[in-house]
Amino acid sequence: MLSVRLVILWLHLVAAVVWVGGLLFFVLVATPTLTRAISVRERVRVGLSLEVRFRYLMWPAIGVVLFTGLINVMQVLYATSVAGGRIPSLFVRVLGIKLVLVLLMVVIQAVQQLVIRPQRLSLLGRVPLHDERLPVALVKLQRLSQSLHILTLCLACVVLWCALLLHG
Repeated sequence: MLSVRLVILWLHLVAAVVWVGGLLFFVLVATPTLTRAISVRERVRVGLSLEVRFRYLMWPAIGVVLFTGLINVMQVLYATSVAGGRIPSLFVRVLGIKLVLVLLMVVIQAVQQLVIRPQRLSLLGRVPLHDERLPVALVKLQRLSQSLHILTLCLACVVLWCALLLHG
């Protein structure tokens, strides 16, 4: 039974690292590197392409994080009920904050991927091939997309802090 619990915890941590680590790579490595790309249009095109590739890793990782997180919570509740104990109110509050923040991170990623990204693709498709200028609307959406990635990373830091409090 202990080994199954460790596997679930390991899967939870690996999936979180894939999700948050991928965002870190995108924000700290890919985006600054792309600012040195030859043309503005090419920079946006490659950035959108990277997002598509990351999406194929990100959504399964999010699914694993949510599923294994649910199993972890159920294990704590089960172990507490079997032992006849009570879950401390601080634990419940911190866990609640962690869950709300994770759900907020998922919503932000969904909005970024399902709403903002298609708009960016559409606007990029209207830019002539050799035009170095991007429409103002596309520039604003690029900044919004980057800001949402950074916001998700900040929320991930708070989630990590909550996780440390729960296990500490």
